Amino acid sequence: MSASDWVPKIAALQRQAEVLQQWVAKSRAQPRVSPAETTEELNTALEELQVAGEELRQQHEELLGANQSAEAQRRRYQELFNFAPDGYLVTDAAGTIQEANHAAAVLLSVAQDFLAGKPLVTFIAKPERFGFRVRLGRLLEGGQVEEWEVRIQLRSNVPFDASLRVAAVRNPAGEVVSLRWLLRDITERKLAEEALRRAHAGLEIRVRERTTELAKTNAELRAEIAERKQAEEAREALEQQRAEFLSMLTHDIRNPLGIILGYAELLLDEVRERGAEEEEHLLKRLKSSALTVHSLVTNYLDLSKIEAGYLTLAKQCLRLDELLSRVWQQYEIEAQHRHITLDLQLQPQLPAVEGDPLALERVFANLLLNALKFTPALGRVTIRSAQRNGEVVVAIADTGPGITPEEIPTLFEKYRRSEKDKHREGTGLGLFIAKALVEAHGGRIEVESVPGQGACFSVFLSIARV
Repeated sequence: MSASDWVPKIAALQRQAEVLQQWVAKSRAQPRVSPAETTEELNTALEELQVAGEELRQQHEELLGANQSAEAQRRRYQELFNFAPDGYLVTDAAGTIQEANHAAAVLLSVAQDFLAGKPLVTFIAKPERFGFRVRLGRLLEGGQVEEWEVRIQLRSNVPFDASLRVAAVRNPAGEVVSLRWLLRDITERKLAEEALRRAHAGLEIRVRERTTELAKTNAELRAEIAERKQAEEAREALEQQRAEFLSMLTHDIRNPLGIILGYAELLLDEVRERGAEEEEHLLKRLKSSALTVHSLVTNYLDLSKIEAGYLTLAKQCLRLDELLSRVWQQYEIEAQHRHITLDLQLQPQLPAVEGDPLALERVFANLLLNALKFTPALGRVTIRSAQRNGEVVVAIADTGPGITPEEIPTLFEKYRRSEKDKHREGTGLGLFIAKALVEAHGGRIEVESVPGQGACFSVFLSIARV
């Protein structure tokens, strides 16, 4: 029970005492009453006084207990205040310190007991005191909670950066009665921010330098690309001139070659009639050599058309057995000259295919000439044909040295010749042109080879639709 609750009870006891005094005075003035009545009234008053005294004693004990509890709470909150990790200050409205905890005393390098009564502004660095007072005045005018960053200047230590968070405590009239301050040392944070700022500035410098380097590199690359483009254009122009010259040259060579082959055929017919075997053999050698040159010239013409994109095919329905027999006859003399057995194994009644006879003849001629070129003396080259899975397959197999697996992926490249084959005759165009012509027919070429056991080139062509 609070002290305010005692006031009416004490007033009631005073009134009872006054009534008792009035009764005693009246009793003296009036005739005497009997002692029994007097005793009874006194006992009644005494009992009332005892009851009131007991109530006062109980209320006193309750008040003592409440005071002890309030004191315990005050000590507990004071301990929390004193041992808080951050610095806490309580000042009046003018900023004079009233209370300070241990952390605040350590930060301000002043004993806790000596902080009370000191103006907080005296701990602010002199250049910042005016601004501190201005902000404090604004807070008193109507602010609630604010956070400032200030420079704390101590007498014996170097200054440090601090964060001040201040909250105003106002009475019901809105007047500031006290200020609660939270004080923190933010030196490390400031150092980190400064390090971050310097790192950012350094990064910006490096970015600018790198940007300059990249711009320089890009300019060099653009210049190099321009030079390469000019060189490529020059190379393409030279390649175009070379292709045109080669096309013209090969065209001019092929015409007299055709005449030579024609006359060789006429002479062969004549010597056969006369039975001159030696002359026949010489003419066959002449015809074989002319066919080889004719094949080379034709390959160059085909290469020019393929590179220019002008390759056209005069397709028709044809039987490959007749075409293969003609190719076999053309290179039989060459095989005999190389001491190679040339076999022809054709499937009877082979289905027709749709293709350009001249182009396909060049395909098989190139493959056959390639096989003869890599087959050693006393070896064998075989031409086979068959029908398989809706396609006509022509295979040309030899007993030469074979091809390694590493060489097969680059076998059909233009001008491709391995180091060990550079001493052999040829231009490296035969397989490239054969593959291009077969693919122009919608077919494909496959290679099978075991090193030391020869190679087999297979051409797959679709059967003609009847």
